[in-house]
Amino acid sequence: METKDIGKWNDRITIIKRLRKLRKNPNIRVRLLMTTGCIEYWLMLHYKMYVPPLQTVAEKERVIAEIAVKESTYVKGNQQAIFKIAENYPIAVINSEKTIKNLLQDGLPGLEDTDIRNQWLCRNCKTFSNVYEAINYLESLKN
Repeated sequence: METKDIGKWNDRITIIKRLRKLRKNPNIRVRLLMTTGCIEYWLMLHYKMYVPPLQTVAEKERVIAEIAVKESTYVKGNQQAIFKIAENYPIAVINSEKTIKNLLQDGLPGLEDTDIRNQWLCRNCKTFSNVYEAINYLESLKN
């Protein structure tokens, strides 16, 4: 999610509603998973709790540089470096969940995955990731 995405909510909800109509099983959820700014923000959450502003190119480049400090072989698209970072995904799950919980004080409407909550996330340009929700769901299928 970036500032340029604020006006795209109506397009996104239209697609989500269309996908919901295509479901053969109404219990299958159609999810909108989001991370602020750049993929490197999600990758940084694999190492630490981190909520910097991520609106400008300079702010995003700073996150990319910090990832390169954590994983020296990292450059965009380097699959091996991403695999190495991904080994820390349990930390990213914890940290990304914290980013969402922290937004409650800023007015985030509840923690449940709803269209109202997702609209708020799309339009408020806060630093967050809700990718943990997909990981938690997929891990629940193992049981």
